Amino acid sequence: MAELSADPKHLGARIGYICVLHTWGSRMNYHPHLHTIVLGGGLDAANKWKDKGKKFFFPVKVMSAVFKKYYLCELKQLWEEKKLEYHGTAAHLKNHYEFKVLLNSL
Repeated sequence: MAELSADPKHLGARIGYICVLHTWGSRMNYHPHLHTIVLGGGLDAANKWKDKGKKFFFPVKVMSAVFKKYYLCELKQLWEEKKLEYHGTAAHLKNHYEFKVLLNSL
């Protein structure tokens, strides 16, 4: 969100936000997810408040693409550091070629 909000195409300002990690769902099952509160604007280069107006900060497709980029980058790093575990039908992903095939399909 910080990267996108700094872009003048979207807001051109530094935003404030807070995230809370929840690791369970409503049925008390393991379901990690974030809840995020985002300010309705941010500070521009002159430290003046810039209101986002009535529109959303970012188009969903743009935010999805940025999230995917960072997620896959971290996933690759975890794979290279051998910090991932593979069970059952995912066991084949230990193989470098198989992991690359998966990444290329995403």
